[in-house]
Amino acid sequence: MPAPARACVIGLYGERLRFGQGHARGWQCLSLPLPVTRACGKVLYEIAGRPALAEYKRHLGEQAGSLPGVALAYPLAVTDAAGGAPSIRSVLAVDECRGALVLSGTVPEGAVVRLMHARPDDLQGSSERAAHQALAALPPGARSVMISVGCPARQWLQAEAGCSPRTGLRPAELAGTAQVGFHSFGEVGLPVGGAGGAQLHHQTQTFTALAEA
Repeated sequence: MPAPARACVIGLYGERLRFGQGHARGWQCLSLPLPVTRACGKVLYEIAGRPALAEYKRHLGEQAGSLPGVALAYPLAVTDAAGGAPSIRSVLAVDECRGALVLSGTVPEGAVVRLMHARPDDLQGSSERAAHQALAALPPGARSVMISVGCPARQWLQAEAGCSPRTGLRPAELAGTAQVGFHSFGEVGLPVGGAGGAQLHHQTQTFTALAEA
């Protein structure tokens, strides 16, 4: 039975197992790459030698007056010093006293960040394409299950704009496919550029389709 500090892992294997994966983002970069000059854990203190909050507000412009609520609509793309693919991190809180940003994941000094934004239609469109991608990898006509894992903040942004989060697939395309979905605080998906290993992101949505063939 469920209990604190206990995890359950399910492994699927076999020559007949087929799966497809899609990772929905929809975010676009608004700023040039900016170096992280001071950070500790999830707290970002300085960007390019300036207080992180002041630099964040400068890029938000008039939207800065709506902080902290508007921060969910402007996450950061974080690229480590090694120059790998960026990870998407939510701005969870602003610290006016220290001029800092509190992110949803660690940000190392020497990393590079870029401000991001998306229209609700862009988020919805990326979810639809990711769902199609996951199912397209399965044999035609195979009975399947599709598992969706998404960030509540992303769905809240879509709902605020009157956009109901959905897969975007027609009933005929979902014939023989059972669907189940979960909310999560972080999603594991392919890098933004599509190359390299899986990464932990925030404010994204993943689709995994499974079938036997």
